[in-house]
This record gives sequence, structure tokens and C-alpha cells, in this order.
Amino acid sequence: MNKALPLGIGIAAIAIAVLAFSLSDQSLEDIETSVNIESDTSIQKEITSISSECLGTAGCITGTVTSVIDGDTLEVNGNAVRFALVDTPKMKYDGGQALSFLEQICPVGSPVLIDQDDQQLEDAYGRVLGMVYCNDLNVNKELLDSGLGDLYSAFCDQSEFATQPWAQKHGCDTFENETSVVNDIGFSMSSDELEQQMRLDPNLVVIDMRDSNSYMNGHITHSSVDVMEGATLEKRIKTMFGKIPNVAESMHVVLVGDSQSNALDSAQIMNDAGITTSYLTGGIESWDDELSTKMNPPTIDSEALYQQLQNQDDIYLLDVREPSELEVTMISGSQNIPLSDIFVEGNLSEIPTDKPVVIVCGSGNRATIATYELAQHDIDFQVLDGGIKAWDKYLEENNFPKY
Repeated sequence: MNKALPLGIGIAAIAIAVLAFSLSDQSLEDIETSVNIESDTSIQKEITSISSECLGTAGCITGTVTSVIDGDTLEVNGNAVRFALVDTPKMKYDGGQALSFLEQICPVGSPVLIDQDDQQLEDAYGRVLGMVYCNDLNVNKELLDSGLGDLYSAFCDQSEFATQPWAQKHGCDTFENETSVVNDIGFSMSSDELEQQMRLDPNLVVIDMRDSNSYMNGHITHSSVDVMEGATLEKRIKTMFGKIPNVAESMHVVLVGDSQSNALDSAQIMNDAGITTSYLTGGIESWDDELSTKMNPPTIDSEALYQQLQNQDDIYLLDVREPSELEVTMISGSQNIPLSDIFVEGNLSEIPTDKPVVIVCGSGNRATIATYELAQHDIDFQVLDGGIKAWDKYLEENNFPKY
């Protein structure tokens, strides 16, 4: 059923209607000339030629591209429009190929028609969701066919367009036969929902955003702890897409805070970057199950680690840098599992769970990301604060020989 209800005809077109009504003895052509709307007329003709493509009963919106926001989002007449069933997360930090492609096929100033999704009119951020036509192209289809966009398969059971040939071609046809455990994950997540997903979803990562002392005194079992705000959050996102892009794209993060406000803001940033992220509604206080405690702080400084090594304390050193980096400098006795291998099933089997595991990287960034996985395996992790750089500086400042 056609649902064409053009909303972006423009002031000039309205002027035509008014003049046509009051000046019936003038031809439409004369009126158009008198109000100088030749460009608007050409836009409307193009929109009319594709309006028959609209499906269902929701909005069929016309307008003009005012900005290309990213690889899967346009701004049309000042409003954000997200392409239904299309995701381009991996493009944000590796050159923006999807963004460049979109700017080529649908540059600023292009007339567009948006076939709004009947089953999900907007996304979690209030952006219009739909199938977008621009310059006689189905942009959703073009992004997927080009290989620069991925099918957002988690929404195949929620989108009006899941039965479209382009969506079927790229995976929605097999969706109903898959046993996905995350096909209806919301942006916010209740305590019961999180508990269920922790049992079912192997890609789920729970990160506690509170301070270290609060985490030690009581946290959700198998959760890690990280700041996940400001410059630190930006650094984590860039590192994940730079070092473990496949993991970042498949991961589902749930953020836990004292309240939901700070977790909500960070979850929005992570979702915009391309990492599927939810937050625990109500924060840690809403968690119904028993909390776990941690004896050792989640970080350790170079001085404390040096003393433990001097005392021959029973600890395990895990270096998550690349092998070539260890050739330059390392702590003697460290075992090496690069960050890219930490998230591979079976690679953590040799790491003990009955002693502290001190994780080393260049500055502490990769080591912290590694804890997201280690925490799920009951490993008592400690990140070397400042990484190997801080360690080497400590030894040099105190005239200690290298380990």
C-alpha cells in the first residue's frame, strides 16, 4: 500500500498552490516563473518518480540532505535519519570509507525520500529509521552491496524491511532459523534481563564504571571495572577498533554505574561508535543477585609490583603486547598473550585462577581491555598502572637493574 505523505515540499511549492487557487486564469507554468521555483520543481519531480517505492503505512518523508553525519546516518532538513538494518561501525576509526561512499552517492543538497520503518519509527536516540532513496538509489541496499555496511541482523525480526530482497540477500532470510540470544536487546536493561543475558550471550561483557573501592566492596560477578568516560572512553574505543575490530563489532557491553545517568551517557557514545552497548537501569543498586568482592585492587603500581617480585610473591605476569614489543623491553618471567588473542576461546586456559594475575602492556590501556575477558573467567586480575613505560621509569629513577 502506498503511504506517500510528502512533508518536504517547501514554502515555494505552497506558494504555487495559493497562487493557483487565487489566480485561476494563470497557467501553473507562469506561476512557477513568477515565484522563481525552478529548482524546487525539479526536486519535486524526482521525489514523485520514486514515491511509489514507499511501503506500509508509516511516513513517506521527502527532504534535502543537509549533512552526512556518518556512514549510516544522514541529516535531512536538520533531522537525523538512520538507515534501517544497516550498520557501519568498523568504518569510524579506519578511514571512514562508508562515510566517503555516502558523500559520493548522496551529497549535501541531494533530494531524498525516506520510507519510514512501520515497525520501528525511530531508534533509541530519536533518529528516524527508514529505507532511504537518494539520487534514484536505495542507499540501504547500496551500502550493503558495496561491502562497506553490515546487515544489522539483530533487528531483522523488528523491521518492516526484513523481507526486502536486499535485506534477504544479506542475511535476514536466515535470521528466523538462527538461535540468536540478543535479537531483542534494549538500550536499557533491567536486573532480570541482564542476569538472563549473562547466561545466554557469550559475547556479553559487563563493565563496572564505579571507583575501585566500590568495585572491590561489591560488584556483579564476572564484571570488570573501568572508567569508561571522557578521554579514557575515547581511548578504549579507538584501541578496540584498532587492535580487536572483530571483537568490538560482535561484543555487547553492559555498563553499570552508581546510577544509570553516567552509564547512559557512555552507552550512547559507545553505540554511536559502533559497539553495541546497554546500561543497567537503576545502576548497581538495582542488582537483585548477590555481589562478589575482590581482595586485591584492580590496579597495582610499579613500586608495589617490584616489592612483590623481590619478595618472590606467588603472582602471574601476563604481558598483552605484541611479541615484537617484548623484544625491546619486558619484565622477566612474563607470559605473552597479545590482546588480539585474549578474546579467542581456549587461549586463557593456562592462566591460573588461584593467584593474582598482573597484566602488563605499554601504558595500561590494552591491559584494561584484556580484563573485560579475564573477569569472565574468574581470573584475579591487576593492571600494572602506567604499563611497561611506568615500570622502566621506576627502575631507572631508583637505579634498579632491569628484571
